[in-house]
Amino acid sequence: MSADHIRVTFERALTAWNNKQVEAAKAACEDVLAAEPNHTHALHLLGLLAHHVGESARTVDLIGKAIVLQPNNAAFHANLGAAFEVLGQRPAAIASFDKAIALKPDSAAIHYNRGNALRTFGEGADAVASYDTAIALKPEYAEAYINRGSALNAMGQTDAAIASYETAVQLRPGDFKLHAMLGALLQEHGRLAEAEALARKAIARDPANAKIHSTLGYLLQEQGRWMEAEACFRLSIALGPRNAEAHHKLACLLQVQGRLIEAEDNCRQAIALQPNDAGAYGTLIFIRDLTDATTTASAQSERRHWAERFAAPPS
Repeated sequence: MSADHIRVTFERALTAWNNKQVEAAKAACEDVLAAEPNHTHALHLLGLLAHHVGESARTVDLIGKAIVLQPNNAAFHANLGAAFEVLGQRPAAIASFDKAIALKPDSAAIHYNRGNALRTFGEGADAVASYDTAIALKPEYAEAYINRGSALNAMGQTDAAIASYETAVQLRPGDFKLHAMLGALLQEHGRLAEAEALARKAIARDPANAKIHSTLGYLLQEQGRWMEAEACFRLSIALGPRNAEAHHKLACLLQVQGRLIEAEDNCRQAIALQPNDAGAYGTLIFIRDLTDATTTASAQSERRHWAERFAAPPS
């Protein structure tokens, strides 16, 4: 294989990798290495491909060979650190990230990934320090704020965690999952008014998002504002008729108000949309127990159906 052919083949491998065509990228890398066994970037890319499919030990071998040939490549050391992290080898992982940082101290991504590794190994305070460095280098680094918040929350530093998530939300205002993460943390610590305000801001940005209306409904229900909560659940269902979660939440709200027929109807709709939802089945059985018209035979039939579908097998 000529030098030009090797170059074109490796470019094909990179294109395939960028397009998530793992097998094509692997085949092209192997072709390159068959012609030029010491092609550092092909070794590195093949190592990344191995990591992608869960073969981290092979990743260590391949990227280790690339590092022998090109010891001052920061990306190689950082990706080796990620492989050691997956293998649970804490000293080797952190040493690799530290070497990458020594070679490229201004890389926010490397500091961020070092933080992720430290968090994986249960070293929250050191992880936060790495995230702080990443943020100092890249102030708009939303992912670093998110993982920093998660690390702080795990350490019991709730206010600092919430502040970190809030900054991430400001950086990525359209990220519903991030709004939900912060909202859940606020709710967990009884800060329902703040969680409600966050949900309303999300709705202002995306008024057709059925899930956000359902989330707001739940927050309003928790505050005893049942009429407003019901309106939110019904709007969520109107926006997303196949939203099983909203049907189930509405059923629970109607049940506590004694509106059992409506509650049962919504619960059955939730089950029809999501037949494997054990929670919805449990709610249905509870509602049926409260309904005067329910016969013992029909109630037992519902229970048998639940048990057949969800009960754990005998040990």
